[in-house]
Amino acid sequence: MRDLIKSERAASEALSFLLMLGILLASGAGIFIAGKPLIENSQRSIHFLEMDESFVLLAQNLDKVGYDRGPVRVTELKEKGGTISIVQGSIMTVDGTPFPMNSLEYTYENKTVAYENGGIWTKYPNGAVIVTGKPRITIGNVTAITIIELMGDDSIGGEGLFRVSAKIYFSKFIPIMPSGSTVQLSIKSNYYSGWADYLAEEGASDISLDHANQTVNANITVNTLNVNRNQVLVNIL
Repeated sequence: MRDLIKSERAASEALSFLLMLGILLASGAGIFIAGKPLIENSQRSIHFLEMDESFVLLAQNLDKVGYDRGPVRVTELKEKGGTISIVQGSIMTVDGTPFPMNSLEYTYENKTVAYENGGIWTKYPNGAVIVTGKPRITIGNVTAITIIELMGDDSIGGEGLFRVSAKIYFSKFIPIMPSGSTVQLSIKSNYYSGWADYLAEEGASDISLDHANQTVNANITVNTLNVNRNQVLVNIL
């Protein structure tokens, strides 16, 4: 009789253990299923932040070529989806003279980080633009504007390591004789709102935005105006 009671008790304990184990496994599976999208979204956000930080190094190398006319520079980056491309179409017009700039952009899930004319521009799905690295435009009695034109049409998407090489192609110093003390500056860019913020910080006036044409217009007061135009040949390997 005692053996029978012990047997029934053991069976009951085993059944309770199995039920508890089943509940724990089911709960764990539910948590995993519910939490998986959050984990994946977090991983994607981290990757974009990593690429955003990598563009700081990329910008330093492009600056060495574009501003300082240094030798060939190669930057290695790691891509986990998305696309990096040389995008044409951004233009800076100084006192009526247009100068192409173009940009190097990495786009990932509707977010973009770009190098354009020495600046690092991060654009979010809501259209907000954050400037994390600034161009070199000095506004004053002697105003100096350096324009870096990125040349090329490479584009690479997917996952893996890739390299961005840059070398100087052409450089020219262009003095501009303004007709008056005020010169109009117009910038057409995917990051025009960020350019507006930057120009305001540098002391430009009469800043206006043309949203339809993605353009910012501003006036700068000068006595002497010099433009340094540097063309940089960029390859994505």
